[in-house]
Amino acid sequence: MILDTINRLRKEKKITIAELAEKIGMSPVTLQRNLSTGSKLKIDDLEAIIKVLGEEHFYFIMLAQFKTYEFVKMDIQDGEIWGIFLINGEPKVVGLVDDYNLALYFKEGERYSYDIPRLEFAVGPDVGIWDIKEDNNIVNMWIYQYERKSGPTR
Repeated sequence: MILDTINRLRKEKKITIAELAEKIGMSPVTLQRNLSTGSKLKIDDLEAIIKVLGEEHFYFIMLAQFKTYEFVKMDIQDGEIWGIFLINGEPKVVGLVDDYNLALYFKEGERYSYDIPRLEFAVGPDVGIWDIKEDNNIVNMWIYQYERKSGPTR
């Protein structure tokens, strides 16, 4: 998981093995070997790599991989399914599913706190996003309905 995240961020930031090796003071051959599957990366080297790639972003991605995403159907209206996404067991995001299309509703400013592909997958493998909205009222209403039916989550 750590090596996948390092390689993903390195590719996103378009940093080559040689550039990363130079920035952390390691030979490119050694770094390439350390970033391959089954290798043993030293903690000091790992910390140096994380600093180059951006600590906050690295740890955000790592923590996001540990979150659980579950979609709970709440209501069906004219063939559309309203549901709530439980993130680590807590209701956080609302979804409206129509056929294989998904509209997501987030509280204002929380859109980037969640892994969109994992939200899609929680509904079903063939579901795709067709709209993303920020609407505190809709999210709060469905969280209230969920907690009313299942008991408070806190």
